[in-house]
Amino acid sequence: TTVQKYALDNLRVMTPGHMQEFNEFMTVHGVSEELMKYAVDVACGNGAPVWNYVAQVLYGWLDAGVKSVGDAKAEQAKRKKKRDRPKVGIDRMNNKIPEKYGGGIIV
Repeated sequence: TTVQKYALDNLRVMTPGHMQEFNEFMTVHGVSEELMKYAVDVACGNGAPVWNYVAQVLYGWLDAGVKSVGDAKAEQAKRKKKRDRPKVGIDRMNNKIPEKYGGGIIV
């Protein structure tokens, strides 16, 4: 199919096992051709043009209930926002909790 050719053209190596898993996403899990192409695009855009990355993206989307490219884009934006938020935690050097969270010394 054209989506298989798209994956073969854009991913580094697609073994027969990878192709079987690829086909199972479409036949068993009902992933559309458009969503498969978008998963390949996401992997390539993140500098990981390999099947294992594509599969992890797809499994994450399946867990999140993603059905369309629009759903996938919303999920990607949600994950990016979560990933990009500032990390605030305990000041381990001084054993202190940030003032924003009540402050104090950890005993």
